[in-house]
Formats: sequence, C-alpha cells, structure tokens
Amino acid sequence: MIVRVYQSSGLNLSSSYACKELSLKNYPKEIETFTGSVVLDKNMRVLPELSNWLGYELSHNFMSIKTADTYGKSVGYFLDYLVKREKGRSKSKIESPEEIEELLLAVNKSTIKEYLTTLKKEGKQNKTIALRDAAIGNLFNNHLCMDKGNQDRIRENNPYEHGFLYKGPKHQKIVSMCSVDELTALMRVTKSERERVLLQFMMDSGLRVSEVPRVTKRDIEQSLNYQTNVAIIDDETISVRSGYSVLKVAGSKGHKREIKERETIVSIATLTRLQRYHSTPLYKKYARIMDDPPAFMNSHGEPISASSISKLIYRLTKKAINRDYVNRNISPHMLRHGFAGLFLRGNDIEKEFTARLKRLSNCLGHANITTTETSYANIPYDIAEKMIDLNGEILNRSQIMEKLWLKTKLKIGLKDKK
Repeated sequence: MIVRVYQSSGLNLSSSYACKELSLKNYPKEIETFTGSVVLDKNMRVLPELSNWLGYELSHNFMSIKTADTYGKSVGYFLDYLVKREKGRSKSKIESPEEIEELLLAVNKSTIKEYLTTLKKEGKQNKTIALRDAAIGNLFNNHLCMDKGNQDRIRENNPYEHGFLYKGPKHQKIVSMCSVDELTALMRVTKSERERVLLQFMMDSGLRVSEVPRVTKRDIEQSLNYQTNVAIIDDETISVRSGYSVLKVAGSKGHKREIKERETIVSIATLTRLQRYHSTPLYKKYARIMDDPPAFMNSHGEPISASSISKLIYRLTKKAINRDYVNRNISPHMLRHGFAGLFLRGNDIEKEFTARLKRLSNCLGHANITTTETSYANIPYDIAEKMIDLNGEILNRSQIMEKLWLKTKLKIGLKDKK
C-alpha cells in the first residue's frame, strides 16, 4: 500500500489525467491549500474508504500528519495479510479496490487477533504490534462503525467495541514534561509577544494542540469577568483561589468525536497577559473584521491552526537547541504534560494529592480518571526546578506564571506587523 497525506499543502494538478488528457475546462490546475489523504494499492488504484478515513481525521485535526501516515501504512499491512489469507483459503482472485476493502467489512475479531499473533511470531516488537492494533481499532471505531451526521454506519458489528485486542505486556512509561526553564528558553528565541503568550497559555491551560484554535477572545473575557471564585466541575462545586480563573474549553474528545465542553483552571497572570495582547493595535487590526475573533492568530492575521502551532514549536525548539538553551526536542503535548506536573506539584488548588488528581483529570478532559493516574502517578521531580523564590518559599503555578510574564513580556508597537 502507498499512503500520501497532505495538511494545508499546495497541490499541483497540471499533469493530472483530467488536465492533460481530457482537457477539462473547469478543472483546476492547482489547489493552494489542501488537507486530505490518498491510499493506493500496489497497482496505484485508490482505496476510497481508507482514503476517506484518514482525510476525515486530518481535516478535523483528530490526527497529525505523521500519525495519519503511520496509521495508513499499518492498516495497509493488515490488508495485505487479509488478501494473502483469503487467496490461500479460497484461491479466489481479489483484484479490485472494492474487493480489497470488502475484506474489512467481513473480518471478525478472531481474524484480527490471529494477525496480531502472527506479528508476534514474526518477532515484531510489542510496541509495533500495539501500534498496528491501535491503527486498526481507529479505523473501526472512528470510521467503519461510527455514525457521521446523516450517513449510516458502513459496518454494524465492531470488533473493537470492548477495547484493543492486543494484550501484550504493558510497561508504564514516564511522561516527558516541558519544564518552566524549557518554556522560558522557547520564549527567548522568539521576539514575538504573540508567540510568547501562546506558549505560556498552552503550558498554563493544559489544552491539546487541536483545542487551542477554538479558544476565542470572548472566552478569555468571560474567564476574567467571573464574579465568583467558585466553579462547577464534574457536578461538584469547588472553590478557585484568587490567582486563578475558570476557562471554558471546546474539547476534542467527546462521545463520537463531537465537541465536548469542559472547564480548566488557568492563572490570572496568563489570562491578563493574553488580554493585553488583545488590546494591541496589531491584534485589533485583524479582530475588528471578525464576529467572534479567535484568541490566537498567525502572523498574517488569520485564525491559527493546530498544524501551524506544531510547526512553530518545532521551529523554536530547533533554535533553542542550536543556542544550547535546551538539549532535547519539545513537542506541543509536552506543554500539556508540563501543566499536569505544575498542577500536581502545587497544593493551592487542592490540598490532597488524590483530590488534585481528580481535578486534573477534569481539566485535561480525560474520560476516565484511570488515564490520569496511569500517566501522572509518577511524575518526574525535575518539573519542580525553579519553583522556589529567593526566600526559599515554594511558588504555586499562578506565581510562576506571573514571574514568567514579567520576565519575558515584550511590547507590541504601532508599526509591528507580526
């Protein structure tokens, strides 16, 4: 199988069959921005269902371009196995793309388990087998066996209804968190206040990179205008300390992938820094023509996207490494992990660790607290670096964010264009 994925990429169609051979007048020769995928069989024919699956995930920011490529290839290997298995059993010819994809509609749980067992016998690592299992499961859960609007399910019986099928050994992995020092280093290599406040917000809110573009200026204003220091989280009223406020979040992982609202707790310092950015002529110039402007825009005054955020952090990390400010790559998800570390290390939200863990689970949007416990039960202690002031007092998250703002803030002038 051949997998090609595109995210916000240009697409040249001038040498396509439609342009060169058919000479269709209204057929575009070039598409400026294109997000989608195409999966081809060995004869270079399109496999429509697999292509639609990856294209949908990419266009809705449910997958990164790297994950889509990896998942597409993993399912391709599984399809190759099914084709070979079917030919050996019935000696029938399976040639057309429709016949190949038809195997996915007929395959049962035992056959998938048989495939995963075969990978084990071939000497594949547990990590590789688990990845193949996750890719196949994603195809069934989020495409073949899922309702999408007015479209009926492609397949009713879901072999992944009760979870993944590979039960190999599980090794607890310590999550890799961005420290406050590393966050500061990323800020140092950019001269843009817009980019600096974006980095601080991601570390202080715990949002997924796909959720950040959905935050609006109005959301920030409403968060700062809360008249009470209480919040209702998980049907329970809790007090919120004066250094923090509650921010409503349009989450990414609701039931059947619809947007699910939740609340996270962000420091007043970060929200105020973002509000100051919104009051600059640079932001107002673009926001005034929008009904509900986003909290973050790119350098062209357009709503920022998840992919552009990922590219920004990748670019800043490379600069920081070249200047010896940091010694490892920083990913957007490491900022989310950094939020979790700061949340659990401080006792200003909840005194007891188990209570903090529950609050963190709500803020992160985890469907089950077990996910939070598995990921953050043994957080690394280096996240606590620089959390003590000159008097030896331990700083809480709101104090850290306030100091970070004062240390890294930049003024946006009237003539600034980015």
